[in-house]
This record gives sequence, structure tokens and C-alpha cells, in this order.
Amino acid sequence: MEAVHHTTEAKAKRVPSDDNISMRDVARELLEDAKGDQVAAQAAMVRMAFAVVRHPSPLLRELVTYAVAELFRSGIRTKRHVIWHGERDTVQPEDHRRRVTALASGNLMMFPLPGGKPLGRALGKEVSAAADTFEAQSADMRIKARWFRLIVKAVGPNQYVSDVLNEKRLEKMKAEAHNG
Repeated sequence: MEAVHHTTEAKAKRVPSDDNISMRDVARELLEDAKGDQVAAQAAMVRMAFAVVRHPSPLLRELVTYAVAELFRSGIRTKRHVIWHGERDTVQPEDHRRRVTALASGNLMMFPLPGGKPLGRALGKEVSAAADTFEAQSADMRIKARWFRLIVKAVGPNQYVSDVLNEKRLEKMKAEAHNG
């Protein structure tokens, strides 16, 4: 792990000078160098960003940190989607980049866990934790869906929720959805 940390640190100290390089490419490279450790890759990218700013304000630090985290989350969601659903049917033979993506999409071992680590490089206990995470998210989404269905019953299709319901009623509906 020390070697991975060292490689990622070295990359964080150099700032890409090519104007054509995308932040997604840098994030992907840092994530590969960190062997799928999203936290280390994100921290390296934040350090890289501040290598060019002398005295960042706390607000700027927070914005950059949030933007980098969202960049990684977005990349992982996209990667999961491609791996899970594939893109084989949309590939044109002359489009090499899409062909490579399509080939990679068939490799479920590359499916990213919530922290970004590829499934094939995960321990059983990490996969169990990922299953717990996805299960908790799905349970939460089911409750929210029930809550929205209760709201729809009370609000007409052309009415604003705030014109029909108040906070107290929404709380009651939320509790009903949670118990539902």
C-alpha cells in the first residue's frame, strides 16, 4: 500500500500542463494509480488542484473538495452503468474508443464497489459491505417512493404541493410511508 500511496502522491504534486487533458482523465489515472482506492485518488486530485493556488479560501477548499468528490462519484456511476448494462449494441466498428468501452463493459470483475474498488480486487467482507450499502439505499428509496405516492394522492396533477399540503401533513405522510 505504501508504494501505491507514493505513486499517487507523486502524481498529485505534478499538475497536468496539457490544456486538452480532461479532469475525468486525470481522475481515472489517479484512481488506477491508487489501485481503486477512491479516497486516496480524490485526496491526490485535491492536492493537485491546490498546487496551483497559493492561498485558497475555506470556501474554495470546500468547493474544490466537493467538485472532486462529485467527479469521482459520477465516474463510478457511469462505469457501473456501462458494466452492468453494456454498450455492445451501439458500437460502430470505426469508433475505437467506444469499442474499447464496450469490451470493458462485459467484464463484471471491473464493476466498482461504493468506494470505487473493482469487484475483482475486493475481499469478501468488502463485497458484503457493498451489498449492505446498496440494500440500505434501496430500502431508503422504497420509503421515499411510498411517500411520493401518498403525496400524489393528496395533490392534483396541476396543483403545487405547497398549495395543498403543509409541513405537518408531509411529516405525517413520511411517517406513514416509513411504517408502510
